[in-house]
Amino acid sequence: MDRYRTEKKRKLSEKIYRLGQQGLSWVEIAHQSGMIYQNARHIYQRECIYREKAFYYPFIEYLSARTEKAIRKSLGEDLLADPEGLSQLENLKKLLCWPGVGRGVLQDLADALNQAGYDSFDPLKTREAILSHPKRFRRLNTPAS
Repeated sequence: MDRYRTEKKRKLSEKIYRLGQQGLSWVEIAHQSGMIYQNARHIYQRECIYREKAFYYPFIEYLSARTEKAIRKSLGEDLLADPEGLSQLENLKKLLCWPGVGRGVLQDLADALNQAGYDSFDPLKTREAILSHPKRFRRLNTPAS
């Protein structure tokens, strides 16, 4: 459910995917879905890519697209295949250093790990521990030479 904003969008994506797999034309799919054919085609392509990824990395079913992309780019796809290492502090530091990653991504990751049955972490305490580390403080406040 985290992949889709609402239950209605999830059902629509599944319907479009199912109709596309049955071999209907984009015009017919769009007409049945109440949208223009470009949107139906785009939803179908996005759903195909998602289902292919979910086959190899089942954990992404629990992640939002933004969190999945941040993990893939900052930590690599290996951790998506074996998500037990995602709650390690070292990996969370690398993830938090990635541009655009903040509280929301950490909260999404913690929730996803919990839903999937893996050991999770407290995102607020983890973020505070990473950002208040003494070495990080010195590095930010050292004068330019």
